[in-house]
Amino acid sequence: MRSPLLNERLIGERTFRASLPSSPFRLPSSHFPLPALLALTIIAATSCKPAAAPKQCLQFSADLMPAFAGGLVRKDLRLANAWAVKSDQMVDSSGVKFPAYFVSADIIAPNGEAVPGVWITTEITKPGLIYSLSPQAKKYTSWAKAGDASTAGFTMDSPGAKESAACVLNNRSRAPQTGTTPNATTPAKTSTTY
Repeated sequence: MRSPLLNERLIGERTFRASLPSSPFRLPSSHFPLPALLALTIIAATSCKPAAAPKQCLQFSADLMPAFAGGLVRKDLRLANAWAVKSDQMVDSSGVKFPAYFVSADIIAPNGEAVPGVWITTEITKPGLIYSLSPQAKKYTSWAKAGDASTAGFTMDSPGAKESAACVLNNRSRAPQTGTTPNATTPAKTSTTY
């Protein structure tokens, strides 16, 4: 024979279990109609913009490296590992518009320490106009500084500038391009007899 207390507990357990709410993360379908679900899906899809495709790294012509390094202000520095990214902006030189490229390269100190510099150029396969853009490029090269009428609107925040610097950083582990040091003028050796 069952005790009346035991029956009460069983009834209480059944009542308690039956009254538990469903998971707070799952709403019954009657509370969430299909049109509302469709509207939320459309809103979520339109608010999530796809990431822009990364700009393509273009290798800067090794033939141009000696001329490019000719702009270095110190003869003990050298340039290596140059990469370019095409800009959406144009260089306007005296009313003539040229395609623009952000060129980045490692500026290498005599102790081997390297820092990337960023320039703007109109060509990556033949000689073109060159402008210093990044603080490092402005400090260590004598090329015209970006920001004049020809390069108005170009900054390090312009699309492609930071990407070109990233090309340099990402390609350091690979076999770098041969570094180029500008032609240094050394005095001719003279012999003196006493």
